[in-house]
Amino acid sequence: MKEIEAILRELGYTREWLEAGVVDEHFLRQQYEEYLRSDDKNQEHYRAGAFFQFLQNKDSLSDAEIEAIIHLRDEGPDGCDFSGGRIMGLLDSPVLSDEQYEELARYFMSIEPGYEEQYVRRSIGLRIWSQGLADEVREDIKRSDDSVLHRAMLEHEEVDRKHLLWLEEHGGNKAIRNRARQKVNSRRFRKASVDEDD
Repeated sequence: MKEIEAILRELGYTREWLEAGVVDEHFLRQQYEEYLRSDDKNQEHYRAGAFFQFLQNKDSLSDAEIEAIIHLRDEGPDGCDFSGGRIMGLLDSPVLSDEQYEELARYFMSIEPGYEEQYVRRSIGLRIWSQGLADEVREDIKRSDDSVLHRAMLEHEEVDRKHLLWLEEHGGNKAIRNRARQKVNSRRFRKASVDEDD
């Protein structure tokens, strides 16, 4: 039977993957057998699969586990570094507490500035869910210049004529502006306009 160290090397894992509990020896041996039988010889696919399977089996993570995951290395013959993908996987997963998410997001934005848009979208999206279209939330949506958030406002049950008029002019894409115009002209919102005038 092949030594576990040789399997780690061939699939591009380091010993830290075992120490972090992302994989164990039994899992690695099974995965290696799969690798030998498969036409897919891209080792990074197996490491990514192992990581996402680990996340699916978790309800939460300790701060120490998150720290260990951040520092996992890829040392495969494929030369692929999946560390950014692992952090994104963590940020997109439901296993982080709000505090862990905030801390990890700040760290990731420091090394991947492009993540800022997703961070803003998620944080405002959570506020839409919890606070509805309160004035502050609405102003943050406007400032975000994010079509996804504009659509969330457009489809929200609390949307009113004022919101729609703003979206009709400033919506992030043509589809949103057109949909806002249709809603403004719908019976429901025309009636709201008459009621406001009374």
